[in-house]
Amino acid sequence: MQILYLARWFPFPADNGAKLRTLALLKALAATHDVALVAFVEAEPTATQLADARALCADVTTIPYAHFAPQSRKARLAYFSAQPRSVVSTWNPHFAAAVDDAIVRRKPQVVIAGQIDMVPYAQKVQGIPRVLEELELGLRLAPAAGANRSLRNALSLWKLGRYVRSFLPDFTLVTVVSPGEQALVRKLTPAYKGRMAVVPNGVSLQPQAVAVPPVPDTLLFPGAVTYSANLDAVRYFAHEILPLIQAQRPTVVLRVTGRTAGVALGDLPQRVEFTGYLDSVEPLLRASWAEVVPLREGGGTRLKVLEALALGTPVVSTTKGADGLDLTPGRDLLLADDPAHFAAETLRLLGDPALRATLAENGRAAVARYDWAQIGPRFTALVEAVALGTRADTLNAPLRKVTA
Repeated sequence: MQILYLARWFPFPADNGAKLRTLALLKALAATHDVALVAFVEAEPTATQLADARALCADVTTIPYAHFAPQSRKARLAYFSAQPRSVVSTWNPHFAAAVDDAIVRRKPQVVIAGQIDMVPYAQKVQGIPRVLEELELGLRLAPAAGANRSLRNALSLWKLGRYVRSFLPDFTLVTVVSPGEQALVRKLTPAYKGRMAVVPNGVSLQPQAVAVPPVPDTLLFPGAVTYSANLDAVRYFAHEILPLIQAQRPTVVLRVTGRTAGVALGDLPQRVEFTGYLDSVEPLLRASWAEVVPLREGGGTRLKVLEALALGTPVVSTTKGADGLDLTPGRDLLLADDPAHFAAETLRLLGDPALRATLAENGRAAVARYDWAQIGPRFTALVEAVALGTRADTLNAPLRKVTA
């Protein structure tokens, strides 16, 4: 079968959650079908990255991405559009032309639009079944702070709701990453009766490696602070939780991985260390006593939690940070939603090697259900059903929401 995949993120290198998800699903599809990829790129791909993409996909086209610039003339004029400003101002005719070209050359049986950004380009395709992969509304529905922004928030939310309701009927299948996201879509579009499947984020489970002795008093938060939800989490932990921990264990250090370019970090305590971008966070994650996930905003399901547990590194998280994951608090991970409780749970874990070992074992066993080796083929079966015009069951039984 010929599949056309439209991607907001070129997944080479797979250095953020969206890229990791895209790469995993592309691998699953390409195992049994020919996949043509048209993807936006943040920077010109290297020869190696293009070679990796072409080893996986039958056809690869990349187009430079122009980020949404709220103060640009195009974005200001979009205030008068019924569509969200980001949709209007980031429209790329070169990407649209690449989609047209791929349709002619590849003659796909199904088109997959990866994330909401790809909707306008998928809508250009006529007469071919379409899948919207990973409709994520959690972060987009979060209003901007500030009383003076209330009117702008209301207008943005109205536009988003109107936009989503307008395009959903164009897709044979819509996927979301969690039951929480599914509920948001249903709430925003109560009249929509189309097919929706939960396709959770996953992790590539590897055979258990030789255990690396963790370094005492080391905590890790893997995530670029250039993403607003990650930055909020790091600031929250550094200012409200870390001082409570260091009052009892002064040597505790928090390491944060990922890009920091353009983010002011001078107000954070000295015992917060920024590693910068790492080709792989796995060695540092294995060597850390615990991963902390103090997220308070954002949507989807947390790849950082899955990756840590898969490696046997225990996790202390907010409920929001583990949202959508079928994990049992106290057995698979520790949950806390206020600074004092979060600090207390982290201190308990830092001071108890036996508890760490138990959480490591339980967490790794719990995430086995999120193995891409299982999720990928099920997603492929859904896509095949769309292409053939047949009915398929949802990907998996509903996952319960983690609660403290």
